Amino acid sequence: MIKISSSFSPLKIFISSSWKDDLIKEELKIIEEDIIPPLFLKPIKSDLGSDDSTKLHSVKVVRNCDIIIIILGEKFSSTVVDEYYEAKDNGIPVLILIKGNPKMESELQGFFKEVSKGKTYKRFNDLDDLKRVLSENLIQLISEKFRHYQEIYKVILPLIENYIVKIPKKLLKKLGRLS
Repeated sequence: MIKISSSFSPLKIFISSSWKDDLIKEELKIIEEDIIPPLFLKPIKSDLGSDDSTKLHSVKVVRNCDIIIIILGEKFSSTVVDEYYEAKDNGIPVLILIKGNPKMESELQGFFKEVSKGKTYKRFNDLDDLKRVLSENLIQLISEKFRHYQEIYKVILPLIENYIVKIPKKLLKKLGRLS
């Protein structure tokens, strides 16, 4: 009998924000510790800083993530902008959350005008609102973006379990390594 493992790798969620922005520090902690882990997702933070090596590393990490969440407050960060465009260029879904109606630095206002054209952002006012907005939108984003995987599994796994589909030995070995 073929035994298929039901274990899976969690989606990697990249969390991006300006490290200088005190307005959203508490929210970042809540996202990393209280919201993402119970959804069986793996939070990945950008490194603090804005020098060139940090930006290059951060952009590289974004390429290997499944979803990017950007939290905006008042402070601008060119690293966040680079991370956003890297995600967009690579087809990685982006969810932008903005705390209230902050008095954004002028450069951040320009970036916000650009991203708001695509309506890819949501606002929140307090921690409870953040939990609700993030949970609802993240679940919706995951179900839309990764729907085709669910469809494939629904069809293929019962066929495999019932021996209707024969799997080549090479593929079985690869499947075994994934679990």
